[in-house]
Amino acid sequence: MEKIAFGCFSIFLLLHLVPGSGQEAPQPRQFASFQVLIPDVSYWAYGNNDHGPMYWPSLFPNYCAGIFQSPINIETSKTVYNPNLKEFAIFYDPPLRGSKFEVHNNGHAVEVNTDGSFYISNGGLRYLYKTAQFHFHWGSQDAQGSEHTIDGERYPLEMHVVNWNSDKYKSSDEAGKHREGLAVLSILFKVSSFDNPTLEPIIRVLHQLRDPDRHVLVTIPAVSIKEFLPQSPDRYFRYAGSLTTPNCSETVIWTIFEQNQYISERQLRHFREMFTSSLHIEAKTRNRVPGEGGEWRALLSDNFRPVHNLNGRTVFRSFQHLPLQSGQSCNPRVDLDIKLRT
Repeated sequence: MEKIAFGCFSIFLLLHLVPGSGQEAPQPRQFASFQVLIPDVSYWAYGNNDHGPMYWPSLFPNYCAGIFQSPINIETSKTVYNPNLKEFAIFYDPPLRGSKFEVHNNGHAVEVNTDGSFYISNGGLRYLYKTAQFHFHWGSQDAQGSEHTIDGERYPLEMHVVNWNSDKYKSSDEAGKHREGLAVLSILFKVSSFDNPTLEPIIRVLHQLRDPDRHVLVTIPAVSIKEFLPQSPDRYFRYAGSLTTPNCSETVIWTIFEQNQYISERQLRHFREMFTSSLHIEAKTRNRVPGEGGEWRALLSDNFRPVHNLNGRTVFRSFQHLPLQSGQSCNPRVDLDIKLRT
């Protein structure tokens, strides 16, 4: 497979932004489970069972057995500076009137579907990409949880913003079958004693979504995707890879931001209290706790895939010089907080 060449080619004329209006309070409702490009989640799992990541290549041989898989460990000293990797254009900011986020627990992750016009362009991308959803991977302890690692360091939470090529394709399903069809932004989080205010609207509704068997979706007000990014979103790593869940299709342009965002222990605890589906293989193989109805349920945690070899791929970076210590957080207050705690 040829390597994906990255360049900053397109300039998009943005329409005048329409200020968002007030949003109704979050309300739960039933919904039909929605999984873009992902097979029935009861057929695969995390952990060391016979449906876990080690066995995905045999369960999904057409894709998960590929050689350009994700996630990876980014060795910063081996990355290559690419001057064409400029800052992203992320819009609309603020979101257009009527836009909203729809939060649910799909049994393998907390996922937030976007309802409205959310797009990214530039940033070395050749096309305009529409944001479909974002979701989270986290660990049962602070030393693990992220899928990507930086110089071998794993983080307690990783957020993926999934975008599809709307210039060439009519849907995310169609885009996900083609090279450069998907562009995923990855934000790595460090733990702080300070709450992250951008995450808080999601955190507040997680108790309603704890059990995925209830198929509950909660609507919350939309904010610009920019709000989730680190302070310097022009500093990032770039490589060609795959989805990190089955079907593992190798159609993803990955962006991993160099700087970290932050999340408090309290906020992270809400993620760790989520359940997997009772239909999932994890329900029989993971440590179980009493559910809301007294039945035994498996907690949803450590939902990350191990890193894969580069197999000849190049990891590019958007900034010329590596700092003495990469992986800095986006907030000076949090930098100080982390130093004090260590």
